[in-house]
Amino acid sequence: MSLLPGGLIRAQQRRRDFKLARPRGEIDMRLHGGLAESSSHPRWISDALSMVLDELAGEAPTPDAVAELCVADRQFLAVQWRLACSADPNQPAWFNAQCQACDSPYDFAINWRDLPFKPAGEGFPIAELPLSCGTARIKVPDGDVQTVLAEHPDPIVPDLWVALLLVQSINGEPVTDPTTLALSEEDVGLIEDRVEALSPELGLVMQTRCPECQAEQKVELDPYANLARPVDALLHDIHLLARCYHWSEAAILDLPAQRRRHYLTLIDQDRGRHWQEAE
Repeated sequence: MSLLPGGLIRAQQRRRDFKLARPRGEIDMRLHGGLAESSSHPRWISDALSMVLDELAGEAPTPDAVAELCVADRQFLAVQWRLACSADPNQPAWFNAQCQACDSPYDFAINWRDLPFKPAGEGFPIAELPLSCGTARIKVPDGDVQTVLAEHPDPIVPDLWVALLLVQSINGEPVTDPTTLALSEEDVGLIEDRVEALSPELGLVMQTRCPECQAEQKVELDPYANLARPVDALLHDIHLLARCYHWSEAAILDLPAQRRRHYLTLIDQDRGRHWQEAE
């Protein structure tokens, strides 16, 4: 069973279980189309991750349920989907970077399987702490908070806006309008510290070294980069398989990605034999 770093609370229990869908072209096409239609990147992530899941916390996945996941869970699911779609998940992935000291381009490799992560703290995802306005119940940042920040940003005091969105209730009274809360700088610091202790975290900042000047570099990885891959290669696969096997587009898109790659390999092998025979 696959387990999330954080998980969801269902029936007063923390559920970390999930099951990925079978990678296939039909999902890739929907992911690509959804990116252009979404009103914000976090909202698209919720939609996209619901497409690549078969189950989440024992239930059918929905964008609303995925939006309840903490940030690290959402990043973790995206990485697991990347690995599931890979022809060989044990092979390292190569990335390009540019040295901040000498501007030289260089390459570095990582294995997505080996990314470190900090586990969730005790009490995840909720904590209570005393603030100047009363006893606050706070929740770690999730997809819903990310969506509000993306679609309704506060460019003046962003840290305060984030803190306000994390407060669920004060003295047992639900907070329906976070803008009515009066939080001090000390309150914001207390919330930030407690959230950091509660939240799981995926290690996405890589320590690298420039091969030219030997300067140490920090490179941040984007876990969502593989969710909406360009479909040009997929369309080429459809064209080739339809021409060779006379299958419909729907049938080809429903093929498991690994099987589609196997058929394409067989076509390449046949082409090679035909060339040898022609010689």
